[in-house]
Amino acid sequence: MTRTFAHVLNYLLTLAVLGWGWESHAQAPASPAINCITVVDNGNIFISWSTPSDPLGWGTGFRIVRLVNGGPVEEEVVVLNNFALTNYTVTTFDGNADSECFFIETLYNDGAAQTAAPGPSFCSVHLGLNSSVVPGIVQLGWNHPWQGPPIPGGTIDIYLEFPVGVINFIESIPTDLGMNAYSYEVTVCSAQLDFFVVYNNIAPCASVSNSAGGVFQDQIDPSAPSFTSVSVDSLTNQALLTWEAPPQGDVDGYIIYECQPGFNPIPLDTVFGGNILTWQNPESQANLGIEYYNIAAFDSCLLASGAPDPGAANLSCGSTIYLTHQWQPCSDDVQLFWTPYTDWADGVAFYEIYAAEEPVPGSGIFNSSFTVAVVDGNTTAFTHENVNLGSSYRYRVKAVANNTAWEASSNRRTATVFYPEAPAFTYIREVNTVDRNLVEIIAEIGPGSGTEHVFSLERKRAGSETFDFRVAQTSSLAGELIFIDEVAGTDENIYTYRISVSNSCGDEIDQSNIGTSILLGGFVNRDDLSNILNWSDYLDWDNGVEHYEIYRWIGAQEFPDLLVTLPGGTTNYVDQVGDLLSTPGEFCYRITAVENGNGYTLPGLPESNRFCLTQEPVIWVPNAFVINGFNTIFKPTISFANTDNYRLQIYSRWGNLIFETNDLDEGWDGKYRGEYVPEGIYAWFLSISDGAGRIYEERGTVMMMLSSEN
Repeated sequence: MTRTFAHVLNYLLTLAVLGWGWESHAQAPASPAINCITVVDNGNIFISWSTPSDPLGWGTGFRIVRLVNGGPVEEEVVVLNNFALTNYTVTTFDGNADSECFFIETLYNDGAAQTAAPGPSFCSVHLGLNSSVVPGIVQLGWNHPWQGPPIPGGTIDIYLEFPVGVINFIESIPTDLGMNAYSYEVTVCSAQLDFFVVYNNIAPCASVSNSAGGVFQDQIDPSAPSFTSVSVDSLTNQALLTWEAPPQGDVDGYIIYECQPGFNPIPLDTVFGGNILTWQNPESQANLGIEYYNIAAFDSCLLASGAPDPGAANLSCGSTIYLTHQWQPCSDDVQLFWTPYTDWADGVAFYEIYAAEEPVPGSGIFNSSFTVAVVDGNTTAFTHENVNLGSSYRYRVKAVANNTAWEASSNRRTATVFYPEAPAFTYIREVNTVDRNLVEIIAEIGPGSGTEHVFSLERKRAGSETFDFRVAQTSSLAGELIFIDEVAGTDENIYTYRISVSNSCGDEIDQSNIGTSILLGGFVNRDDLSNILNWSDYLDWDNGVEHYEIYRWIGAQEFPDLLVTLPGGTTNYVDQVGDLLSTPGEFCYRITAVENGNGYTLPGLPESNRFCLTQEPVIWVPNAFVINGFNTIFKPTISFANTDNYRLQIYSRWGNLIFETNDLDEGWDGKYRGEYVPEGIYAWFLSISDGAGRIYEERGTVMMMLSSEN
């Protein structure tokens, strides 16, 4: 509008005629500032303002003026002859096509029609969309609604309509920054996206831009998530992964990979849900070694097969902390070693070492966990000193990150630290005399700690006070332990044995009971044809000897017969052999002691030495025989003799051999060369051996007589 000097002069004269001063003129209504402009869907422009102060009631209306192309050319849009109006919709210009700027003038009548000075200009916000050099990014740009410096204290709010009818708030930008552009990453596969911006400032209303949109596609894969922890679950020893979601807003899930040196990563699992940021491997065995993992994210855009289309994984795989230990028997120190944690960009600040004590190993009852030590982030070994021998300790190492609250735990490692105790028992069950130069000692070893022990056999002879070392064996197993002692004189001496037990620390920690060899002896009583046996009592079982068994061989008998069973404590026996005259006369014996039970194993059955007695041959020779008489054959009667070596010879008075035989059943019938010899006295010679092979020789004479009938 053109404002002339005549108009201004007429205005001043009017004030003078009415007698008003300049102070009264200040009461004329001013032109309002536009509060906000909204571009509606059809492109119409809705302008809103506040009614100016008009105490004298002079206001008659408003004039809305458009700045063509933002100025300086002005174009009247409409005159509104209603001072009560506070908004107007411009339909003659398309707010969807471009930004339109306006100002408002107040119309009033103070006796003449007047127009107030124009209010500040204000523009509709026009939003445009531009392609970005980065695929998948939409560049939003718009104009500010004001002309001049930004209005402080307000915000520019960016909205997206997707799907149709659903308005999504994207971000708010302070107007103080003067920004009028925004980059939006497309997070849908292919869809119509419509944007608009809203200016919220100190005005009573907000300015809303046009809606701008189009069909857009997500062309950016989610970036690789960063592990916050590749840890090990303290209860299951399974790998437990946690990570940060990628910055992209359309993450639909994750693919977990296992890394193996020299091979491509192997997919382990697909996690659906962008808000799920943890995963535990049910097949993990992180207590057996280091495990390596990687992760990639995928969005909602699937492959043609319908499978997720993941983005790239991390350049390097994350690994668990693998904890091991060493412990030397007899030591009260446990050495811990772990692999360094390398998955955090800022590194490890420190490691915390935890332990829980199990006072009774294998019970599963652990005391509360406690902090053993805290070491710096470059340390990967620690010695836990002065542990309680006899306990188990369950260890775990936790890494704590620099500059964050991230943590990663190792696998659990259990160390049993103990002083090697003796087996439950070491018990000599039997001392067997195998032969004259060999003794077998059988011991029973009870359950132990599973560590090796040294079992040393010691021996002393009867009458000696000192045990001497004989031989040693090393064993970690329960059960039977057999020693062989090469010793001379088992038929003459009693030997006492014991076993000393030493642990792997070299300390003697136990000693067995003693075991004595059974010495069997005896003599022959020719008067009543008996064998007198005596033996040493077997020592030293817990419950003593239940009974003794005497076994006997007769002559060359291969296997002995059980002769008699005698109660424990008996140490002698008389074997009457008078009814065994027809035998060679050699009798061998062995004593077996039978234990009266024990709490460790089967009862012992030690055997004595084998002891033999030989009855001397019993020889009866007649001094006469009568041909055709009562005693018609000359033949000796022999008992307890070995007839294999038997020889009988008859000599004449002149020393001539007239008869000889090796058959005990064959006698001399008084003939020589088929004819009876003359009556008279003849000499005889007899040779025979006993059961032990000793030769016996006898000589004598015999009277040979003929009956009157010859």
